[in-house]
Amino acid sequence: MAHRTRRLAALVTAVSACALAACGSAEQPPADTSVTAGMSPTVSRSATPSTTAADTPEPTTSAQTPTSQAEAAPLAPAAPAPEITASLSPQTSNEGKYWGGDDYDPATAAKLPHERLDVGTQVDILGTNVEICATGGFYGIHYIGASPTLGCDAGNEVSQAALKDESPEDNVHFSQPKPVRAAGRTFNCTEQGNIVLTCVDDEGNSVLMW
Repeated sequence: MAHRTRRLAALVTAVSACALAACGSAEQPPADTSVTAGMSPTVSRSATPSTTAADTPEPTTSAQTPTSQAEAAPLAPAAPAPEITASLSPQTSNEGKYWGGDDYDPATAAKLPHERLDVGTQVDILGTNVEICATGGFYGIHYIGASPTLGCDAGNEVSQAALKDESPEDNVHFSQPKPVRAAGRTFNCTEQGNIVLTCVDDEGNSVLMW
């Protein structure tokens, strides 16, 4: 009887030990709950870090937004300097206007009197002595003179015949010899230095217009 009781006690002990060993292997070890003085216990767990919108960098582009209209628009080329061209219009001097245009001969003009001449005055014009018969500004002519031997009546008649077909507003020129019949005579009218109109008859009587 005592021997059976010892065997039963040993069996119970073995079963208890086996049960304890099985239970221990099924349980998980406790989490690390180390405590630092003055701090709450922390539990270490692995977790995937979360990403917020603030942490995500904004995408960048190569194009830059212009800050002003001047930066956006391309620079316009500088305007070319204006070209300066010489005028082709003929220029007429005051002296040229007086003598009927700039085609006058300055050497001839220098030999003519520049002072005012009155009617009746006798004056030498290019070697010919004439009496002033009329003054004016028509036909580009300032004075009409005739040889004293011919007289101003005949001289004025010759000048009117010589200028008959000309315009009073023009500066008259005799580029070619012009025959004129007046005062019972025939005069051959020419021009000297593009200034002096000279009409001379066969006897050497002259009518000058300048």
